[in-house]
Amino acid sequence: MMSDTMIHGEHPTNSGIRCAAILTLFVSPDKEDSNSPAMDLPPEILLEIAKMAIEESLDNESTKEAPPPLPLVLSQVCHHWRAVVCSDPSLWTRLALSPKSTTTFNVRRYLEKSRTSSIKLDIILPYKVPPRKFIEEMANIILPQYFDRFREVYVYHKQCGFGKGCPYFQLLGLGAFD
Repeated sequence: MMSDTMIHGEHPTNSGIRCAAILTLFVSPDKEDSNSPAMDLPPEILLEIAKMAIEESLDNESTKEAPPPLPLVLSQVCHHWRAVVCSDPSLWTRLALSPKSTTTFNVRRYLEKSRTSSIKLDIILPYKVPPRKFIEEMANIILPQYFDRFREVYVYHKQCGFGKGCPYFQLLGLGAFD
């Protein structure tokens, strides 16, 4: 049985077990196994564990490459998890994009599942010259349809000097024109 401290994301021995690892303890090798403990998790508990796992995965991410979108991964565990994860738009409000790990299909799906929630967007460009195709595809998907829902946008670039700080930088403006 799982202790209360483990449900709240802290392992009693403080051994660094991550919430995502705790989730894998519940997964049966046969994803549709009705005897799997994953099938017995009440939706409220599964949502709380999923929220902690997603937050931890995003807080610990490297800015070299976007991590796989954990809500998409969790929604593929079994039918029960898919129904629960897809029912809560708050799980789909933080998105990291990068040329290697982002597909237009996944971005569209992800943003649709966030419904009308505001979005935090991380754009990770690990190359000296970002791939033009990636930038064009993401701009065509994201800007026209979802621009009004962005709450935060962060851009990480391999060699742009941001790591040194920008002592004179004061304003970045975004606008639209007809």
